[in-house]
Amino acid sequence: MKKCTFIFLLAMLCRAENSFARIIRVNNNPGIATQYTTLAAAHAGAADGDTLHLEGSPTSYGTATIQKKLVIIGAGYYLAENPNSQYLPQSSKVGAIKMYAGSKGSVLMGLDFNGSGLEIYSDGIIVKRNRFNEVYSGNPEYNIGIILVAYIYPRTVSADIPVNNILILQNYGVRIDVQYACSGILISNNYIISGGTSLEMNANSDAIIRNNIFRNSVSVSNGSTFQNNIMLSGNFNASPTIFTNNIGNSTQFGTENGNKSNITMTSVFVGLGTSPYSDRQWVLKEDSPAKGAAYGSTAQNPIDAGIFGGQLPYVLAGLPSVPAIYYFDATPIGSNTEPINVTIKAKSVN
Repeated sequence: MKKCTFIFLLAMLCRAENSFARIIRVNNNPGIATQYTTLAAAHAGAADGDTLHLEGSPTSYGTATIQKKLVIIGAGYYLAENPNSQYLPQSSKVGAIKMYAGSKGSVLMGLDFNGSGLEIYSDGIIVKRNRFNEVYSGNPEYNIGIILVAYIYPRTVSADIPVNNILILQNYGVRIDVQYACSGILISNNYIISGGTSLEMNANSDAIIRNNIFRNSVSVSNGSTFQNNIMLSGNFNASPTIFTNNIGNSTQFGTENGNKSNITMTSVFVGLGTSPYSDRQWVLKEDSPAKGAAYGSTAQNPIDAGIFGGQLPYVLAGLPSVPAIYYFDATPIGSNTEPINVTIKAKSVN
């Protein structure tokens, strides 16, 4: 049943990312002529199926309540710290976003919530490669945005109906709270942090939780799958149905079913404690105990625990699945006899 659910969620991901009509530029940089300078205004002018490209800027595009099926794409984050990511290193900052009924099938990707949060009140939402934490005065977790998974709103009946089929993939610096008996939740390849509990789930919810890094305590529903995760600290609460191949700094997981306990985290990652502003710190060392430690790993086909392993490996800088220009060079002056030479280098990530 779990395998079938996972295949369905991946199919939903592929369909949602390839279903769009108009591409609408959103840019609030001075001197740039675009029709829309805020996310709310772009949402008001968009139709179901449109794609909103929020271009990099030092200024936030603001808050929004999304009630249409949209693909909302930003530039990524930690762009200056990750070479050859984007030529312009500005992220696409947004404030708090709420996904209401009508937004089913929407995708949010490459956005910088900058300490703000996301509230999901609709089925079928994909939250992929976004950053939620804010860095202040050397503390990379000064302010932490939350993904709240709740119920259908506006309500069509008197009772709350939990949302279903939510994909939370490859995000950075977020806390997750599943408040209702939601099902079809996939939480995969995220760096999940908190001021207390990193992930908290309703006891009757159902999720697949794979290849994440948890900064602090986790409370998981009994009906969930919990595999290939790494806990840096905190407590692990509940006993998931499938519970294998996790790594803890203490005795959170025991040593049965491929789980590992009392692992020194400085032996796991290349940059733990040395590069707090960048997601590169969570790359595994060559001799990391997380190498080849995931469920299904073999000598011929090793699979790693943590965010860079599994079927949906984390993408540095949260680059969206669209072409990105990472190098641009042009001669400053040209003429009819000496044309301007332009060199552009671009790449695309899946």
